[in-house]
Amino acid sequence: VAAVTGPVRVYNEIGLLVANMEPGVALMFTPQAAQPGAFQMSGCLLKTTSGKYLLVDANQTVELRGSGLDKEVNNRVEVAGTAYRSAVPAPPASQVVQVDSLKQVGVGGCLESISEVEKKGVKVVRGEGPTTTGTTPPKSTTGSHSGVYAGVAVAAGGGIAAAVLLGRKKTTSP
Repeated sequence: VAAVTGPVRVYNEIGLLVANMEPGVALMFTPQAAQPGAFQMSGCLLKTTSGKYLLVDANQTVELRGSGLDKEVNNRVEVAGTAYRSAVPAPPASQVVQVDSLKQVGVGGCLESISEVEKKGVKVVRGEGPTTTGTTPPKSTTGSHSGVYAGVAVAAGGGIAAAVLLGRKKTTSP
C-alpha cells in the first residue's frame, strides 16, 4: 500500500486500524493466518503522566493494557496481543491492545516518539537514562517503509480484507 497524494488508513477485515500512512510512505502487509483481533507491532513504549501506556511507531499509536509494561517504558519493544474494537483508547492512540507478550528489542531511542506524542498535547513520563540521552533508531533512506503487521489477519482459506481510505485533493474544472 502506498500513500501517494494524501494520507491513507489501512484497516483489517474486522475494522481495526492497522496503519496510518502519510503521503510518500509505502508499506508492505504480509497476510498472517491468525484470529482477526490478533495484533503484533514494534515501536517505542511510552507512559503518559495520566498512567496510560502508548506504543508508538512511524505509522500508528496504540494504547497498551496489561502487566509488566512499566519496566520497559521509553524502550523499543515488540508486542503481541489482542486488539479490542469496542474499547476507547486514550488520545492520541487509535485502538486498545491487551498485551499477551512483550519483548524489549532496544534500550532507549524514543526521543522522536516522545516529541511526536507531546506535539499532540499529551504529556509523557521521560524519566532518567537512555531515553533522555539515547539515540533514535536508524531511518530508511529510501523514503518507503515496509513491515509486517499481524493486525492484517487472514483466515486460513480467506484473502486480505483490508479497507483503505484515501485522502485526495479535490479539484474543480473551469
